[in-house]
Amino acid sequence: MYIWQNFRKKWSDLQLKMCMWSCAKATTTQDFNAAMERLKSINAGAWEYLHKISPKQWSRAHFSEYPKLDNYTNNNCEVFNAKVKKMRGKPIITMLEEVRCYVMRILARNKKVLVGYNGRLALTKQSRLEREKRESNKWMPLPTGDDAGNVYEVHCFPTKVSVDLGKGTCSCRLWQIIGLPCRHACAALAYQNRRPEEYAHNWLTMGAYNAAYQITMRPVPSQEYWEHDVDTLPILPPRYRKPIG
Repeated sequence: MYIWQNFRKKWSDLQLKMCMWSCAKATTTQDFNAAMERLKSINAGAWEYLHKISPKQWSRAHFSEYPKLDNYTNNNCEVFNAKVKKMRGKPIITMLEEVRCYVMRILARNKKVLVGYNGRLALTKQSRLEREKRESNKWMPLPTGDDAGNVYEVHCFPTKVSVDLGKGTCSCRLWQIIGLPCRHACAALAYQNRRPEEYAHNWLTMGAYNAAYQITMRPVPSQEYWEHDVDTLPILPPRYRKPIG
């Protein structure tokens, strides 16, 4: 998004916008290179601007398959900075105490919200999977006849992709990147009367969500309720020495 905001300051043409976002949303290097070549043929200056930026920072085609996520954000930093904005002017202990109480409330709220939810996937992931399942109706899976019966060639004229249900891969790479079966995999799973939810990565399940909120924060009583050890000397503040002059 930041790259796009800087990009449109120089090139606000709609065609260039579509080319730039085609590069960003491409999930394979072939699609990315084709989109970049198309952009170069339209405007060499715009191509040179994007060419200088590492595609690992802004194109799905070059994202790692490990995180199971197709977007990189700094939301954690922005949320933290927004929440501590009103607390920054307070003494350090008071500020930390308010941050602790805020985190405690968020943990308790999020843990309670989905107590009655019985789905296998978290709600946002389930919603995205439903979109892929609807789109899968446009694709026709053809079994290749392998011994395990897991490899399919999925068609939607003129495009063909290869899906391996055993390895959890698709040649479009979206399944590997986001951890959810893509529309091509959903079509192959529907051919076998299987539920795509069962083939989602464990990190996207409610089990992983609940595990993230298993931690609880212990309450901290105010100072008058602290325990005092009568057998030890009290801790005094350092002696103040008046500076010369």
